[in-house]
Amino acid sequence: MGCRWFFLIRQGSGKYSYDRILPTNVGQCASMQTLDISVEAEVVPLFDPIGPLCESDPPFNLPTTSINGITGMWDIGPMLDPAGAGGATIQINFFPNPGECATTQSLQIFVAEAGITTFNAIGPLCENEPPVVLPNISNNGITGSWDVGNSFDPQGLGGNTVTINFSPDPGQCSAPTSLQITVIDEVVPTFNPIGPLCENSGPVALPTISSNGISGNWDVGTVFDPIGQSGPVVINFMPDAGQCAAVGSMTIMVISEIQPTFNALGPLCENDNPLTLPLVSNEGVTGAWDVGPTFDPSGQMGPSNVIFIPDAGQCAAQTTVTITVNTIPTVSIVSVECNVGLLDYHINIQTDGDVVTSTGGTVTNLGSGMFLIDGIPEGVDVMLTITNSTTGCETTADVSSPNCSCPTIAPPTGNDIEICEYP
Repeated sequence: MGCRWFFLIRQGSGKYSYDRILPTNVGQCASMQTLDISVEAEVVPLFDPIGPLCESDPPFNLPTTSINGITGMWDIGPMLDPAGAGGATIQINFFPNPGECATTQSLQIFVAEAGITTFNAIGPLCENEPPVVLPNISNNGITGSWDVGNSFDPQGLGGNTVTINFSPDPGQCSAPTSLQITVIDEVVPTFNPIGPLCENSGPVALPTISSNGISGNWDVGTVFDPIGQSGPVVINFMPDAGQCAAVGSMTIMVISEIQPTFNALGPLCENDNPLTLPLVSNEGVTGAWDVGPTFDPSGQMGPSNVIFIPDAGQCAAQTTVTITVNTIPTVSIVSVECNVGLLDYHINIQTDGDVVTSTGGTVTNLGSGMFLIDGIPEGVDVMLTITNSTTGCETTADVSSPNCSCPTIAPPTGNDIEICEYP
């Protein structure tokens, strides 16, 4: 027969004896043998509680050694990720490493649902708007901060939809959230060009709506007046609110007004021929005169004004030119008499001229406007020229010779004596 063991089953740790009974076989003389076996108590791994957790918490490492020194691993791996487990209690199991004489251990971990952080929509915004202050408390009371800071500046972001992210402060079990902000491109108002304008042009009405449909007003008002302006003048267009448009500008070239000038016209004498007036100024401005192409001094006296009117499109002003017309000397024939001897004659004149010439005879200035022209051969007609030496104006007078022949007398009778005597 073989040997048999008899076990005494006990609970718990301690020292136990086991007897082995050796049956007596034929030819064997054997006794019973006892073995002592020590049984250690099984250790329960201990861990600090985990959680409650928030569904939005990041994954974290699980301990691989218990508080009471048991090493092992978890059934879910080395990390716990609470994402997606909101509102549930998760059981995770710890398995001691072989040789640890320890039991498995389970932990119950509650995962709270992450609150949804909500905000009122922002935008759409215009690219040229000032920075927008961002709320640091959500509509449902979650505090936190934004990845772009305390404000959102749309400058330079036109034409884009921008995502900004809100991170809740710790301890609120709230998930991060984001906002989509649409930024509209800034529109630059455009206008059809105005000008160049002449300085003397009338005011020009300015458009209140740009070529690309932006309404607004101008810093100079509703009209642009070029009077007193010169060169390039910049005016600014202020768009009405709510159009996402930039301040526009327009440059208007203003050409300085040309003042036509002319070489002196005159002075003239009233008996001069009509004067042809120039149709082009010294500056090259063309135009016409209010009196026509010529100026007739006849019947004029003293200064006379004529106006030059420039042709259109030359940015030139009207110009007034003064032409002085001087009167011609006056002359009065005082007497025309034959001289003694009847061979010649003389003339006495009264004039306001100061120079007298004659085609015959000798001219003597007697003073006070009196002149004597003497020694003119009998039978010779003369032309007198009377000049005002100050103005250069002159006049003429034709004088016919008197008949200086002896008069016809009756023949003498008796003792009459024939005598020829000029009365």
